[in-house]
Amino acid sequence: MVSRQTVNFLVGLLFVLSAALGLFLVARAIWAGFTSLEGGVATATVGAAGAVLLATVNNAAQRYADRRREIEERQRAQKLELYQRFMEFWFEVLFSNGNRETTDEVGQDSKRSQSDMNYLKQQMILWGQMACSRVTPTFTAIQQIQTKARTL
Repeated sequence: MVSRQTVNFLVGLLFVLSAALGLFLVARAIWAGFTSLEGGVATATVGAAGAVLLATVNNAAQRYADRRREIEERQRAQKLELYQRFMEFWFEVLFSNGNRETTDEVGQDSKRSQSDMNYLKQQMILWGQMACSRVTPTFTAIQQIQTKARTL
């Protein structure tokens, strides 16, 4: 009994070979058409086809570049917001005095810091910023040291 995977492979191979044969026949018909033309007409036809092909490729490349630039501009505002929040949190960690009146304040501050850190990590992963991702382990270690210092 032939397995389903083997049948799928054979059907796929048949499809690829049929497509290759079809391309070969179309190319041969086009070549036969060009060889039967006069020299000046063939040159003009090849030149026009080349110009159309070049214009099409250029247009597609320009649209791709424009779309990419537009997406980067839209993401820039969101990245800026993340960076500002990261810097606010970073300076809060660096410049907090660590003198809390009660352990309840330390716990609330630690929970808020942890939720801020989770949000920042999630956004950094979303945007894939390698520089920010490299800072995260150091940032987490500093946060843990600060939390321990507050409880002492």
